[in-house]
Amino acid sequence: MLELKQVTPQSPLWDSFLHLYGEYFQRHWPEVFGDQPEESIAKENHTALEQRILQGDRGLFLLLNAGQLAGLANVYLEREELKQKELVQKELERKEKVTLNIAEFYIRDEDQRQKLGHGLWHGMLQWGRRHGATQVHLETDVGKNANFFWQSHGLASYQVDERVHYHGPIPPLKILWIRHGHIIPLDHLDYCPEDHLIALDATSIKQAKEIGIRILGKRPWQTIYTSPQRRALETAKAFSSADKSCLLQETEALCEFFPEELIGLKLADIPRRYGEDYAHRLLHTPLDSPFKNSEQVTDAANRIHRFIMQMGDELSMSSMRMIISHQNLHNIFLAHLMTRDLNLSGRWHLNHLHGSTFLYCPYTKQFDVENVNIPL
Repeated sequence: MLELKQVTPQSPLWDSFLHLYGEYFQRHWPEVFGDQPEESIAKENHTALEQRILQGDRGLFLLLNAGQLAGLANVYLEREELKQKELVQKELERKEKVTLNIAEFYIRDEDQRQKLGHGLWHGMLQWGRRHGATQVHLETDVGKNANFFWQSHGLASYQVDERVHYHGPIPPLKILWIRHGHIIPLDHLDYCPEDHLIALDATSIKQAKEIGIRILGKRPWQTIYTSPQRRALETAKAFSSADKSCLLQETEALCEFFPEELIGLKLADIPRRYGEDYAHRLLHTPLDSPFKNSEQVTDAANRIHRFIMQMGDELSMSSMRMIISHQNLHNIFLAHLMTRDLNLSGRWHLNHLHGSTFLYCPYTKQFDVENVNIPL
């Protein structure tokens, strides 16, 4: 299990951080401390880091792999007042340019070649996003192996004397929402079934697995958020089966928006009680729902909105959050997000496995829709 901890001198892991911080300098910058003993190095680093923390806008992070020290990062924010001509329309509320600077970034030699560096990198970008950073900057020595790593992220670079400077924009956080596919035929039932009886068909399970192989290959340790209801959970399990390092996190916040009154009713009784067009109204005009005792559509929209904002704010070692849930909840959220009348949510109804990608800024709390109904 991979864990990323932000540390301060008051943290239980502070001594572990100082130990790894000293190791980093001894391995890569031995001239800084020379032959000083570890205790002396730790004391000196403690004083210097404590002063930097007091100056503000500083983040110190410790990476643990299965509980063992694996890496660290020391980052800080640099704030620059924007000039009047730079205050374009979309920047009117942001009066300063914030840059995330990577001061130290270290993965132990014995933990390399496991993509831990990519996880730590995305964790730092997310910390920067949460604090308003839109740019990232770092530098390293010419000839260091680290240059191959930084070049792989598509950053622009320039050289000054024996130092290579890397810089570039911090991309927005992406949220990929995948909806489950076809369910098994339920023609044998004469009543509205409970959730545990509604399963995916074999084709959808196979398709979800194939999509997971393609998407998760570049995103190890991904947390996949899913509804605990059967067909969403079966999709999530098939999707993540290609990478055993993925963590499934079930949450009630992703449960299907569906009227509880219908469950257990005979199918023949439903149209007599709620009207012949009840299914069409439920899908296309959910605001006009006749089901008074169930969750209302506006409540469902607010529920999923709160959850996705919370999820987008969390520190994570991935450039993309992944959600697997039900079609109707997705439609309601999409209509809500696009400030459309929620009664239009049925316009996005699809029966096959598809996804939608949202862009989210934890600093401004704003969403943008990048893609709607992407064939996966």
